[in-house]
Amino acid sequence: MPPTSPSPPPPIPSPSSSTLRHFNPATNRYPAKKPWPPDIASMEPKHQFRLERRFRRRSQIAYLRPTWIRRTRLAQYTAILGVLVYAVLGIDWDVKDGGPFAPIRKWVGVEHWKSPFDVKTVHKRIEDARPGSRRPPPALAPAPGLQEGKG
Repeated sequence: MPPTSPSPPPPIPSPSSSTLRHFNPATNRYPAKKPWPPDIASMEPKHQFRLERRFRRRSQIAYLRPTWIRRTRLAQYTAILGVLVYAVLGIDWDVKDGGPFAPIRKWVGVEHWKSPFDVKTVHKRIEDARPGSRRPPPALAPAPGLQEGKG
């Protein structure tokens, strides 16, 4: 008896045709080679471990976002560095001898900087805001190099 060739698969209907049928797993032309999800209870422990390891690896790869991780890490390190720099250079420690970072601040020249957040400026603003402690505004002096009447 000669072997019979399998019948050709039915033609794929075009999306525009009205004969488009819904998917039916029983009449699927391309059946899966393995059932999914596998029955883990009937598997040997060795195969269970392999399946779990493969699934874990694939899920890690699928949810890995290297650009997001890199940018988040950069933002975190930038925030930490900013806080440290502000603690060393920006905070007026208001203690004897200038605090623990006085030599660094002197080397950088922070005493010449003016910050709206240092303790002395804040205390000065609080005193100025109290009623009855208004100081007259400083007299406006002409800019150096300019004389009255000459422009």
